[in-house]
Amino acid sequence: MAWTHPPAHRPLTDETTRDGADLLALLDHQHAELRELTAQLPGLGGAARADVFLLLRRRLAVHELLDELVVSPRLAAARGVAPENRGFLDEVEAAEAVPVDGPSFDVALSRLAAALGRHADAWHRLDAPLDGQALTDDEQAAVLAAEQLWEGEGEVHLGQGYRGMAAAVRDQLLHPLATKPVGA
Repeated sequence: MAWTHPPAHRPLTDETTRDGADLLALLDHQHAELRELTAQLPGLGGAARADVFLLLRRRLAVHELLDELVVSPRLAAARGVAPENRGFLDEVEAAEAVPVDGPSFDVALSRLAAALGRHADAWHRLDAPLDGQALTDDEQAAVLAAEQLWEGEGEVHLGQGYRGMAAAVRDQLLHPLATKPVGA
C-alpha cells in the first residue's frame, strides 16, 4: 500500500539518540497515516476494506499505547497534569460491532475519524514540553518497539479485536525485547 505521506521522521534505530523532537515527528507521521487509512476505507469494499480496517485498528492500538505509556507521562511531568487521553475504544468497538460493508460501519467510521482528528489536534496544542528532551532508555525501547509493531515487524500477533490488540501492544511496549525481529 503506497502512502501519500512520506515518513516525516527519521527512522529510529538502536544507534539513534532519540529526543522529544524525534517523538513528536513520529507522532505527526502516525497521525497522518491514521487519517489516510480512515480516508481510504469508504472507497474500499469486501476483503480490502476488512484488511485496511484491521491495519487501522492495529496502528491505532500502537499509537494509543505509545501516547499512554510514553507521551502522557512526559506531558504530566512537564505540566503537572496529564492531558485527557480517552482513547478510541468506544469508536473502534462501535465499528467492530457492525459489518464492514454496511451503512452502519460508515457512520461508525465517521465517528472514529472525527475522534482521531480531535486527538491529533489536541496533541498539537500540547506538544511543546516534549521538544528537545532526551528520552530515557526505557522510553527509547518502548518507542522502538512501537515502531516495529506499527510496521508489523517481529513475530507478535496482536489479535483481531481492538481490546486484545491494545492489551498485546501494552505488553510489548512494557517488555520491548519480545518485539525484536529475529536476527536483530
